[in-house]
Amino acid sequence: MAVYLKSTMQALKSHLQASGRVKTVGIGEPKAPVQEWHAAVMLGEYSLGDSVLGGAIERRTLTVRVYRSMLAESEEEIEFRLDAAVSEILQDLLEASTLGASDVRD
Repeated sequence: MAVYLKSTMQALKSHLQASGRVKTVGIGEPKAPVQEWHAAVMLGEYSLGDSVLGGAIERRTLTVRVYRSMLAESEEEIEFRLDAAVSEILQDLLEASTLGASDVRD
């Protein structure tokens, strides 16, 4: 049975938009340079784990990348602010780990 991540990716995008932690959110790499905080939801690693009765355990990873214009402020300050943004987004996602989708495991 094929499993698609479209609804999970859309739920993650909606959750990130609602959080207000980034200005814009997209699915896939941004096509143009970003000026404000931007999060991109992308496909990550796919792997097959252990075999079980009737099949194998499939693992799929979604990646959220956070972008910011590198010209906006000093390089060092950007790294500190990116670290803070990623930590806050991760905390938000862990607190709402189901993202309203039935196919996301805690």
